[in-house]
Amino acid sequence: MKKTDLDKIKGSFYIYSNGEYVVLPGTKLYIFKVDGSMIACRKDLRNAGRITFLSDNRMLLCSSKAVFHMINLCDGIDIWTAPYTQNECNAADVAVSPDEAFAYTYDEWKGSNFISRLNLHTHEVDIHNMYMDIGATKGIVCDEDGVPCMLKTLGETI
Repeated sequence: MKKTDLDKIKGSFYIYSNGEYVVLPGTKLYIFKVDGSMIACRKDLRNAGRITFLSDNRMLLCSSKAVFHMINLCDGIDIWTAPYTQNECNAADVAVSPDEAFAYTYDEWKGSNFISRLNLHTHEVDIHNMYMDIGATKGIVCDEDGVPCMLKTLGETI
């Protein structure tokens, strides 16, 4: 990447890459090509979370300010958005079903635990309360049938 472009980035961030694009969330959401050319700087997506690449790595799913965003990586523009009806608190991982029909995420807010299912075709979000502690949960994945599995410490799954 070009040093001048990286000098513009402020705040702490994680680096996400699919081998063709690099995404840096922080005070803004930056999208670069791996050659260092900047695609977009999204000021409206401060502290974006739940980041994953979709559709042959041409789209990016993320959330910011209680809204899911599906972003075209070629130009950095939203393809669609879907309101996230719960308050975001812990930007958790996201798991996508193998057929890319659903994305799942989990959260804990004010003592309540829940899992959210985002329909990637209709953009509807369903939230389901969970009646178990997810405090030790370290991630979420989908099995080959598209069933979300939460990973807990010490190798336990729930």
